[in-house]
Amino acid sequence: MLKSIVGFLNSAEGEGLLIVGVSDRKEIAGIPKDHLNKEKIRNWIRDGISSVPRAVTPPEYDIIEVDVGEGKYVYLIEACRRDDVVYFSRESGCAYVRIGDSTNRLDLNESLELVAKKSLAKPYVVFKCKITRDPSSPTINLAFEPIFRNIGSKPAFYVTAIIDITGKGILDSQAEENIMKLKDHEFQVSAGFIPLSIPVYPIDEVKKDARIILTVDPVMSRKIKIEVKCYEMEVMSQAYYEIELTPDMEGKIIKIEPTKKRIQTLYDTWSLK
Repeated sequence: MLKSIVGFLNSAEGEGLLIVGVSDRKEIAGIPKDHLNKEKIRNWIRDGISSVPRAVTPPEYDIIEVDVGEGKYVYLIEACRRDDVVYFSRESGCAYVRIGDSTNRLDLNESLELVAKKSLAKPYVVFKCKITRDPSSPTINLAFEPIFRNIGSKPAFYVTAIIDITGKGILDSQAEENIMKLKDHEFQVSAGFIPLSIPVYPIDEVKKDARIILTVDPVMSRKIKIEVKCYEMEVMSQAYYEIELTPDMEGKIIKIEPTKKRIQTLYDTWSLK
């Protein structure tokens, strides 16, 4: 059972369904409850599976117990990876990967290669936006504060973000301090961290002391679209945001939720939920 679950977690999809209590001939056999139950399965998985590097967020397991009569049960175990690390069975000391219908054991070189591929920083950018307006003017000002986040298995030391802002009714734009303006409504933010300067990891987020300020006519501009590309060595993330404006907007802090975002590396693609 541990071999199959580890194989699912290390697969490209990172998830799978294991059915316990069905014979090799696809016949429902069932297992007496005094031999196996949901709590035993959960403890067995928890104690029997580990990862390299250590997973910050453990995998999710959903265990469904199905009564097939005569005091016997079939168990459906759904495993879903949360952190992109390499999982292995403590029982055998081996890592496995599910490819098609087969669960294959990884040798030492394959395991090391998989660990190297998954030990990456995976940064992306979100924004907080403060709205201000001058009562004597029909325009409003939007001040964007970039916040860098990382869901990877190691710190992101040198990050560059390209922020592309588009929309009708953008009258003026300016970038403060360490944001270098590239062209109209496109900016580059460099978030450099000195190696080994962050004593504790993971860090939920890092705010940059930098802002992008737009002057907008809310009558002309109903929607502002933001595209962010964030780079850290071989990792690239991409996110899309939309802000819907109304002429009577008052000054307040708003959170801009992404309409779509993804983290991509040379090896794989992660969808952020």
